[in-house]
Amino acid sequence: MLRKVHPFLEEGGVVCASIPNINHVSIIEELLRGNFTYTKMGLMDQTHMRFFTVNEIHKMFVENGFEFEAFQYIPLVQGNQVQLLERLKAVGSEFGIDTTTLVERGSAYQYVMRARKI
Repeated sequence: MLRKVHPFLEEGGVVCASIPNINHVSIIEELLRGNFTYTKMGLMDQTHMRFFTVNEIHKMFVENGFEFEAFQYIPLVQGNQVQLLERLKAVGSEFGIDTTTLVERGSAYQYVMRARKI
């Protein structure tokens, strides 16, 4: 979509987007249970064609000629999900994985952004 809309925007034109986070703790929790089940709504909405992490969102916008004017996330954690993220952070660190932003990334339910054509 970004590639298709880019030629129609004037220089400095903007795109606003809300993108669900496949790296959310609820998805991780379900994967640990062996599930990757589509649902009628939410992060695993059956109409979603592709899934993104924050790193892939940034990469996709930059590669398609955009820079962010605003970028934020909407957090959502429930029940024991904070504890799960903290434990995953510790395990990841033991394996040499940089987990400094894991709690933030895992808490982000969706990312909301405004990006300008460059």
